[in-house]
Amino acid sequence: MEKPDITGKHLQLSIVITVYQGRKFIEQMLESVSASLARSSLASEIIIVNDSPEEELSFLSNKYPEVIFLNNEKNLGVAKSRNRGRDATRGEFIHFVDYDDWVTEGFYPALEKKISGGADLILFNVRQHAGRDARTFYTPLFSCYFPFLTGKSMLRYGSMMRTIGQLVFKKELMDPLIETEARGGDDYFLYIDLFNKRRGKRYCYVKEPLFNYRIHENNLSKRADFLKSNLQCFEIFAERYPEFRRFRKYLYTKRVGNILAKITGKVVRNIISKGENWVHKGK
Repeated sequence: MEKPDITGKHLQLSIVITVYQGRKFIEQMLESVSASLARSSLASEIIIVNDSPEEELSFLSNKYPEVIFLNNEKNLGVAKSRNRGRDATRGEFIHFVDYDDWVTEGFYPALEKKISGGADLILFNVRQHAGRDARTFYTPLFSCYFPFLTGKSMLRYGSMMRTIGQLVFKKELMDPLIETEARGGDDYFLYIDLFNKRRGKRYCYVKEPLFNYRIHENNLSKRADFLKSNLQCFEIFAERYPEFRRFRKYLYTKRVGNILAKITGKVVRNIISKGENWVHKGK
């Protein structure tokens, strides 16, 4: 059960924002979150984990006195920073957000409606922005695919997610993010873990693109070693769930036995999402 805040009101939602050299975008993110929350009745808290020891964010506390700031003494990386934020949360639901993205005013009202309807996990469509260009991530066909999305299907065919910020879920569903030397695979295995727990739960999809993802030169996805990180994450994940060991081969892109799965995954992604090449190249 969620813990109460100092007023005794039970917290429904914890919003955890991780920041790395984010002064350029963090205020827009906070403004969007505050504006959207104001349109809902959700009892919430906002936690910012600053993973840039050299960057001071205390100037935000005057404008947003309700925000909880956690400052890392050294750069820990996204996974460890999110785990630190997770450990500090008191809400029933968690929403992880990157500092350079933002929500629409309708995001949290739509979330509140789904929570009131008994949802355990809510997946939102995403509007992607690259400079002046913008595209919606999922096509209408994704609504047909969503009921069949599982942890094993994502491991076999690849992630069907754009960003962690499009997901809101009950904290009890989440194991700590996997922390590895190589960075980049932790989100992917969080998605796999969450959708592996889907049976018997109520997972909902919001087709309106109420979350905004920004593509820019400093995106982690452009700096990560995904294959190395995925392999390191997989070994830890397979210790938790031994039944997944047989899926290890699908992490390699050029191994016999995996080529068909990769082709299938690419075809599926091109059907249910718009412009995969545009997404990954940032054009």
